[in-house]
Amino acid sequence: MEPIRVSENVTFLQRAYAFSLHFLLSCVLLGFALFLVFKVWYPSPLDYAAGVTSIYWLLLAIDLVLGPLLTFVVFKHERFRFLFDMAVILSVQLTAYTYGLYTMYQGRPAWLVYVIDDFELIRPVDIDSKDWSTLKSPFKLHLFTGPQWIGASYSPDPVVMKKQKEAEIFDGVSLARKPEAFVTLNEKAKNIQQAKHSLTELTQYNPPKKVHAYLQNFPSADAYVPVKGIEVDITALIDRQNRFLAAIPLNPWKE
Repeated sequence: MEPIRVSENVTFLQRAYAFSLHFLLSCVLLGFALFLVFKVWYPSPLDYAAGVTSIYWLLLAIDLVLGPLLTFVVFKHERFRFLFDMAVILSVQLTAYTYGLYTMYQGRPAWLVYVIDDFELIRPVDIDSKDWSTLKSPFKLHLFTGPQWIGASYSPDPVVMKKQKEAEIFDGVSLARKPEAFVTLNEKAKNIQQAKHSLTELTQYNPPKKVHAYLQNFPSADAYVPVKGIEVDITALIDRQNRFLAAIPLNPWKE
């Protein structure tokens, strides 16, 4: 008796079924990534300031579509060959997914740091590896930690202060990139009080209707502070007690 042979003829519906299962798995993974990126790491308008949107949509297109399409192409009845092909495809897809998330994590606006007269957007990738050990516990990062609005102050130690200022002058390393200098925003209240801008100034750099549309959502806003972004600069609203209220995608100064 001859052994039963499995037909290699695969129908379109069978390929579509395999594609659908893989696509569903990809949607679950990317749904989790979407939550992390746009709800936790890059809440609007910091995604706009960091220039993340185009990068993420490229990741989305490649990871969501390419993997299931490859499954559609290689689907076959012979189980061992198909499992081997799937192992290769999933390994490549998960590697790209993990690397993409890691890249997004390293480029996230982890800290919005006020030094003298504005906030500076600082990413993990901006911190020198030797400085990570000086990061105080309240400012440390976790997977589900959102952006932190904080300040930075020169050290009261004259020797350390001299090194910090020399790093700014000679190496171009802003104090905002030095974790040892991080302080709570409350400690910068006096500086903010002296340097904050009137909300009416925003109409000089943005269409008045656009300014009004944003400000009406924050009736307790009393002034604003510029935020230096990576791609574009945005505006941070503060109340009468100089507490951070919200960030809005308005130009804070003349371009």
